[in-house]
Amino acid sequence: LAQQGRAGEADELIARAEANGSAGAVGRLRAEALRRQAATVAEPTARLSLLREAQGFDPADPWLALDLARALAASGQQAQARQTMATLVETPHPANDALAAAALFAAEDGRAQEAAALVARLPPGARSPELRALQDAARLDGDIRAAAALAATSPSLARQRLLGLAAHPDPDGTRGAAVARALLDLGDRAGAAEAIAMAEAATGAPRPAARLAYAGVLLQAGETARAQAMAASIGDAGGLSADQRAARDNLLAGIAVRQADRLNAAGQTADAYDRLAPALARTPENSDLNLALARLYQSASEPRKALGIATTLLARDPANLDARRAGVAAAIALADWGTAQRLVDEGLALAPEDPRAWLAAADLARARGQSRRALADLARAAALRRQQLAEAPSASGIRPAAVTENPFRSGASVTAVAESPGITPDFPTTAPADPLLLDIGRQQAALRSDTAPQVETGIDLRGRSGTQGLDRLFEAAVPMEAEFSPGGVGRLKLSVVPTLLNGGQLSGGTQTQQQF
Repeated sequence: LAQQGRAGEADELIARAEANGSAGAVGRLRAEALRRQAATVAEPTARLSLLREAQGFDPADPWLALDLARALAASGQQAQARQTMATLVETPHPANDALAAAALFAAEDGRAQEAAALVARLPPGARSPELRALQDAARLDGDIRAAAALAATSPSLARQRLLGLAAHPDPDGTRGAAVARALLDLGDRAGAAEAIAMAEAATGAPRPAARLAYAGVLLQAGETARAQAMAASIGDAGGLSADQRAARDNLLAGIAVRQADRLNAAGQTADAYDRLAPALARTPENSDLNLALARLYQSASEPRKALGIATTLLARDPANLDARRAGVAAAIALADWGTAQRLVDEGLALAPEDPRAWLAAADLARARGQSRRALADLARAAALRRQQLAEAPSASGIRPAAVTENPFRSGASVTAVAESPGITPDFPTTAPADPLLLDIGRQQAALRSDTAPQVETGIDLRGRSGTQGLDRLFEAAVPMEAEFSPGGVGRLKLSVVPTLLNGGQLSGGTQTQQQF
């Protein structure tokens, strides 16, 4: 009734149930109403609050717990999300729905083997096609892991086994994409692209779902042109579901971001904008695209516009740590230390276990010359990222205004700046190392170089012939310079040049004395 807009009748039913002493029924009704309300809320913090309130009314509902776990995971609270689902099944005789919900979340969380183990605890008759598919995925995951493990002793054999797994019909793209990602994890970019080609050949004419999956992995592998061609082949076919259209648009946005970032790094800011503009017109609310635009403004020495985009994104989603870090960078460029500090403090309060929050803190500390604090923040970020990698297996209504001209072409002007403009971190394309850890490592190395004590010394010798004590001269200088960071703050440089001058001993002769 509430869903149909008949809230008065719904309230009347709840009141009647309360009057009859049906506390359990009332709790379930209130929980379902809050759950439906949460589904319409885009702001993550508000959605989490509604789902937590709903669970308070009906703590035994596994599907409500699954919604809450998904919301927690989306906001970066992975440990809490896992604990929410673990509570459902850590009992001697969990309900079938609890096992099913926990299995679905484990699969979404990248824990295929755990998902299969939960499905195995269900009676055969309670295993839906979706749950049986989880078991098939777990078997494939085990085969991929076994093949990839061979790389420790024989990389060529591992590659051969993985490509063999890819050479099977793959209607939905799951198999080929999983094998290709495993090869990417091994640093074999060419092998990943070959795996996609073999899966395509074995399947015949891949369906849109498969092409979307393949194009996504090709983008990860750095095969941007192939990914773009495959995405274009999907087109605007009427047979696409709403989810598939959204996935296609996100893929095209990712391609545009990748191309724009490369052009921007090469100093071709206007060309970079030309790559972003069509994607922005298609999905103007996409945060990745809008943060790519913010990076263009930052490169073009217009940090105030970059800060405006990041601020609007954060108003829509305060948990967007990529937008928060971009806002910190723009505030630093503006020397707006108050705004930068506020953005950092809010990020640490919202997501203290997310390495990106500590990276933003390190950015600010380094800009202020607080090298020791920046190193501590980077160390914290690295530890949290390693923890994430150890836990995770490998393998709104606000819209931005249109931008009608390229603001980075000479003489162009923007008629409207985006009002609701995420940085999608670039994926590794040549090595299996985690890109976030690589970024942290580079920053740590640069900071250690900046703060390390440095001592330079040399020797200068000069001589001039002539009469001793009159115009003969010998000079020896030893310039010494020491530089260090006292207390990890700023840099202090000390320079001294000890110098010896010797003109020789004046002789006692009359002529010399007269000359003197």
